Amino acid sequence: MSFLAAICTVAGNTYAAKAGEITLTSPDKTVIIRGEFAGFQQDTYIVRYNGYNLRVPAAHMICDGDDCFIFKTQSPSIQENNKG
Repeated sequence: MSFLAAICTVAGNTYAAKAGEITLTSPDKTVIIRGEFAGFQQDTYIVRYNGYNLRVPAAHMICDGDDCFIFKTQSPSIQENNKG
């Protein structure tokens, strides 16, 4: 089974989202997927390509494009307590 076949599955569902183009690239640059951004769900990019929705785990790819999902980390909030 190829890397692409292992990480992509065809889904028959349609997701409402922006219609911008994104490019997903594997870290070793052996797999490149270009298509229309169709959504992001459960840490997975949904990319519309040739009439199909491809579900690609975000952890396996680097995303390039205006509609790429941006992971945000939150740092703990430190508040001073000056009472007393």
